[in-house]
Amino acid sequence: MIDFNRDAAFWVFNQVSNLAYTRYNLIAPIVKEHQSKLEDDFLKTIDAVSEAATKIYNIDKQLGLNFITDYSVSQSEHTVEYWKRPVWISVFQICRWKCEKTTGMTIDDNGNGMGVPKYPDQPGYGEEYYRNVIKETGRGIVCRSSGYMNVNFDL
Repeated sequence: MIDFNRDAAFWVFNQVSNLAYTRYNLIAPIVKEHQSKLEDDFLKTIDAVSEAATKIYNIDKQLGLNFITDYSVSQSEHTVEYWKRPVWISVFQICRWKCEKTTGMTIDDNGNGMGVPKYPDQPGYGEEYYRNVIKETGRGIVCRSSGYMNVNFDL
């Protein structure tokens, strides 16, 4: 795992999780939605695959083992390919997420007819982050131009 390999499941899943960590409370639900879709698709087919594998195994043991191994490998490869799709990790996906989460509008419905969404509101880090900054620094956030940022939290 020392060398980056775009085809290795570890690195693909690591990229997705690192993207989710940037705004976990907003991006994690999107990741969970996609993960649930994959899992639901697997659950829909597993009974038929198990039945077919059993029939093949009863006829020819090695052929049955090869069948279920090939199925498992193909589903693993499908999962990795799904998560490394350029649309998922691309700038477009991040922009789409940001647009939808901050303006409530989709890329297709931007409201101005010019294909450019309204300027989004920046959601900030959240109260917990600012509390931790105050606890760790003992003074809050320092702005170079105006001195201390006024953050009022009861510690």
